[in-house]
Amino acid sequence: MPGFEVYMTTLSGWRYDCSDRCGLCCLCQPEILPDEAPFFRRNHSKQIVRKSTPHKHLALALKKGRGSCVLLDGRRCSIYSDRPHFCSMFPFHFHVGERLSVELDLSCRMVWEKGGVPAEEEARRLISLNEDRIKETLKQSRKVYREFRSNCEAAGVWRGPEELRAQVRSRLDGFKDLSFLGQVMLMANDDLEADLSTIDGRDADYNAEEMEEAAREAALVSMESEDPVNVPVYCGPDWSWNLYMSSPKGVEWKVLDDDGDLHHRGFVSAEQVGLLPLTPDGEQELLRYISILNERDSIMGNAYQLVDMYGYADHLSNVYLGMLAVTVVDLLWRASMLSHFHGYSMDAKGIREAIIFYDMDRLDAPTVGAFI
Repeated sequence: MPGFEVYMTTLSGWRYDCSDRCGLCCLCQPEILPDEAPFFRRNHSKQIVRKSTPHKHLALALKKGRGSCVLLDGRRCSIYSDRPHFCSMFPFHFHVGERLSVELDLSCRMVWEKGGVPAEEEARRLISLNEDRIKETLKQSRKVYREFRSNCEAAGVWRGPEELRAQVRSRLDGFKDLSFLGQVMLMANDDLEADLSTIDGRDADYNAEEMEEAAREAALVSMESEDPVNVPVYCGPDWSWNLYMSSPKGVEWKVLDDDGDLHHRGFVSAEQVGLLPLTPDGEQELLRYISILNERDSIMGNAYQLVDMYGYADHLSNVYLGMLAVTVVDLLWRASMLSHFHGYSMDAKGIREAIIFYDMDRLDAPTVGAFI
């Protein structure tokens, strides 16, 4: 066992395998670590590029600057045994904060297939390969977390993360209800500290049109880019790479092919996409996902980052609970958009497809702590 705390609760029951039909991870343009650079400069000098953001580093080039990795051939990695560290880690995300939290990227379609090895088993193998780096990063991240808590306590906005998670667990069923979500969002914007126990489930103090607008706005923010590299990708059941790019006119659906070319498939005005009602099994799939989000340290770290960004003016409770509520309405709008383009229902299958579309974005959110 490693000499540090490892949190893998969200991996329970999941299994992991890989498919040569997918290639989703090959769209992510992995960074080449300093100790990997000599190999790639020596063997693949024409397949690497220099990047300046978010810091200066080398990365594998993309086909036509926007497609998959140039080393992907027919959805198979041509250097699989020598692929970069970042590639070998996918779909696992190692979040280092006060402890190591191993989280599974549910945008990887293969984790839903129930085949392969248990996710916890694979995570332990990866931990053993990266133990020294994890220990070194933990020294730095724990110091940052202590400083963050001290700042929160000085400002009077601190609330323990387990207490916040317990609040969500106790009212989890409410998160499938738009009225409840509206009340959480209103409470999050109040000066008083948010407390889910004060919400009356019978209260309908929300405006349906305002909720749709909030959901639409949250979802469209991540799609507002003319650069295909910066918009979310949805790997469909047919293994197609689907991109959805928003503009003031609406959302355009494009498919990215294996050569890096984009093909128009559809368009919808954003106002035409309304929040569709969930079926009972769709509600249960949604609640299962919210339970996973509530246990992820990266989600809590994202709330910490927002509190710090706002200058410790807002209660941590308000930021965390409000962020979760916005996450849910964002997901529901995306599910409704996928329904428009692909004909899905808002049942368990439709919500699962929306999670596959959404989860990579959720894991990419800025956080206090570090992903390694």
